[in-house]
Amino acid sequence: MWDAAVQTMYSWAHGGTVGKWGYFPEELNAPKFQPNFGHWIPQYTEWADFKKVTDAIYRSALANYRAEVRKMWGEGQMSLSGSAVWTVLWQRGKSPEAIQHHHFRTTGKKLSLAPFNKGSMPSLYPPVCTSSGRFN
Repeated sequence: MWDAAVQTMYSWAHGGTVGKWGYFPEELNAPKFQPNFGHWIPQYTEWADFKKVTDAIYRSALANYRAEVRKMWGEGQMSLSGSAVWTVLWQRGKSPEAIQHHHFRTTGKKLSLAPFNKGSMPSLYPPVCTSSGRFN
């Protein structure tokens, strides 16, 4: 807790969002964006050529970095609580379209039907016992 408090206060003092906690443990191993552009030597390469190659390296490295970090943090993926709601509705016999409608009504965001189209839902989650003793 001490580390989290010190890091958060340091962030606030240096313009970070006040009220937002920030803690990055050393063990996190978060990747850094560090593209390697090489060196420019005017006698061997025109500036325009170096800049063109450097811009391409930057765009490629940035796209790769974003993909790596997104995967690491699960960005763009449904949250665990969202997935739980989705699963319960499915187990209660709601159609994919009804679940999509419920998700939009409660979050204002569209829900992809891709997991339903793959047919993975029934086999991934156990059936639920209803009040009548039957399993759905």
